[in-house]
Amino acid sequence: MQPVKVVIPWMPNKSRQAGFDWVCEYYRHRLGSDSVHVELQSSKKPFNRSRTINRAVARFPGCKIVISDADCFLCDHALLRAVDEVDDEMMLIPHNRFCPTSVEQKQWILERNPAEKVTARWFLKTRRRPAQAGIWVVTHDFFMDAPMDERFEGWGCEDTEFLRRTATRRFSGPLYHIHHKRPSKRHFMRNKKLHRAIRKEVSFNESNNLETS
Repeated sequence: MQPVKVVIPWMPNKSRQAGFDWVCEYYRHRLGSDSVHVELQSSKKPFNRSRTINRAVARFPGCKIVISDADCFLCDHALLRAVDEVDDEMMLIPHNRFCPTSVEQKQWILERNPAEKVTARWFLKTRRRPAQAGIWVVTHDFFMDAPMDERFEGWGCEDTEFLRRTATRRFSGPLYHIHHKRPSKRHFMRNKKLHRAIRKEVSFNESNNLETS
């Protein structure tokens, strides 16, 4: 049986600390006390989530990897199913509805024991369309064949670019997101332009390949 590691990219953030602590305990209760690896970016440069995730996954050859944001969790069934079913053929996205929480709902979560069963019926009225990121489940080898693009810095577009070129399968169920202050979008336009340039380059290369085949 392949070992399982949860990798959480993290840059210290006061508004997210309590949720981060709760999420770490949530995973430890379900996947083992030594299952969680926090990959820290301690510098004050813009958070490079792609580089932090790549570095974390690379540490655990031979493992199944749960890549989780510091403020996200799933119902138990979806998490355990994804860990059981993931293989080297594709990445699993074990949620299809984004479920943000209010300040009051955040407090309700933090007051619960992280070991308590999480069901798919929490906060039914706040469901939104699927999220690109939040939690992915993948094997080390599959991910490292084509890791995330480290040119993206700050918030935005790194997940979209990665998923565009990655084979995935989704499960139904909510992705619970613990409330925190909105991140800065200072780098969003730069990331958007980078993503557009990458797509153009890929389209150009694909066209050339068709012409020469």
